Amino acid sequence: MLVVALGIGYLFARAVEITPDAWLAHYAATWADWSFHASVATSFAHGHNLPPQNPNFAGTPFRYPFAPDFASALLLAGGWTVPASLAWPSWAMTVLTLSGLILWARRLTGGIAAGVIAVTLTLLGGGIGFLFFFGDAARLGLSNALMHIAHTYDRSCPYGSPPDPSCLDATFNIQWYNPILSYYLPQRSFVFGAAMVMAVLLLLTPPLLATPFFRWRETIATIRSSWPRWMLKSEAVAFLVAGGLTGLLPLFHVHSLLVLGIVTAGWALLFPRPAWLGFFA
Repeated sequence: MLVVALGIGYLFARAVEITPDAWLAHYAATWADWSFHASVATSFAHGHNLPPQNPNFAGTPFRYPFAPDFASALLLAGGWTVPASLAWPSWAMTVLTLSGLILWARRLTGGIAAGVIAVTLTLLGGGIGFLFFFGDAARLGLSNALMHIAHTYDRSCPYGSPPDPSCLDATFNIQWYNPILSYYLPQRSFVFGAAMVMAVLLLLTPPLLATPFFRWRETIATIRSSWPRWMLKSEAVAFLVAGGLTGLLPLFHVHSLLVLGIVTAGWALLFPRPAWLGFFA
C-alpha cells in the first residue's frame, strides 16, 4: 500500500504546476474541475464567504457540497499554496479510501488477497485499455514502452487528424476512464465521500456479519424488553458513529449519501438489529 500511496502522490503532486507565465494543469479533468474548486477555496480563505454564497453567482446560495473546499481554505489561510491545498487533502482521502477498501475486503473474506484484488481493479478500472500496453511492451521492449509511451491507452482509437480509417465508425471509438485520473484526482467531493463511505462500511460490517438473516421477531422482542433499561454497548456506538458520518455526507458528497441510504436501508431490512435505531436517528 505504501508503493501505491507514493505512486498516487506523484500524480497528485503533478496535478497543477505553477510556472512564471501560467498555471499548467497536467490532466484534462483537473483543468476542468480544479478551477472551480480553487475559486471556492479562495472565496472562503480570502473572501470571508460565510455563510457560503456561490462564488460564480454573487448573492445566490451555494448548494454544492462545500466542506472539502472549506478544508482546503483552512490550509490556504495557514500559508499553503492553492495547488498544495487542493492536492494533498485529496491524496490523503484517496489513500484512506484504498486502505479502507483493503480492510473491508479483509473483514468480509478473512484474507488480504481480496483487498489487493479490489484495489488493483480500482487502480486499473474503467476499461481494458491497459491491455494494449502489454502488446507494446512485447513489441518495443518494456523499458522503451515505459519511457516512450506509444499512444494513449484510454481509447480504442488514437488521437489525430485525419482520424484512423478503422475508427470512422463511432461505435468503434470506445473510451475508457481510469478512476484515479477521472474521479479520485479531479473530483474532490467524490474522494472525500468515498473515504467516509469506507469508514461507515468498516464500522457496520463486523456486527452485521454476526447478525442472523431476517430475524425481525426476535429483534422487536429485544427492543421491547430492553427499552426501559437501554444500555450503550460497543456495537451501538459503532452504529451511532456510522450514522453521524452518514449525516455529514450532504456537506461532502450527496451521491455517497444516496448510495449509503439505499445500502443501509437494505441491510437494516435483511439484518435487523436494535442498533439500527441509533444509526438512523
